[in-house]
Amino acid sequence: MDIDPQYIKYSKKIILMGKKDQEILRKYNIINNEIIELQKKNTEELKKIIKQIGWPKTSIVGKEASLYAWLIIQHSDFDLSFQEEVLNILKLISETENTNMQIAYLEDRVLINKHLPQIYGTQFKIKNGIKIPHKITDIKNVNKRRSEMGLNKLEDYIK
Repeated sequence: MDIDPQYIKYSKKIILMGKKDQEILRKYNIINNEIIELQKKNTEELKKIIKQIGWPKTSIVGKEASLYAWLIIQHSDFDLSFQEEVLNILKLISETENTNMQIAYLEDRVLINKHLPQIYGTQFKIKNGIKIPHKITDIKNVNKRRSEMGLNKLEDYIK
């Protein structure tokens, strides 16, 4: 897919921010001040981009940049209101932009940040070295909800 020339600079900037995010997370085993500062900077930059062009949809900035924009939001736990704002945007554009997977992950992230049970079982914590999902609402129907959002079964995801 070709990116509209007017959006190339936004696409390149988002991709660079996303790659830096991933690099620093791989560098450290725990969240530290350096990671938080980079994530805060990325969040502020993404807010500016959204004010200028709206949500960086795949159809305007390309798949890679759009995915990195969503990843930046996932890592914006210090700005819950912004996560909620983006979640609402993703829900509005879901039919044309196929954002169901991003919605599921972000919705769970927002709920966890509000200390509420998640819906899709996408968010985990490490307890005694074991990865376990945060509390899930109506766990017996979680795989049905996951399927509706294009996600694999929870059991497979845990592996």
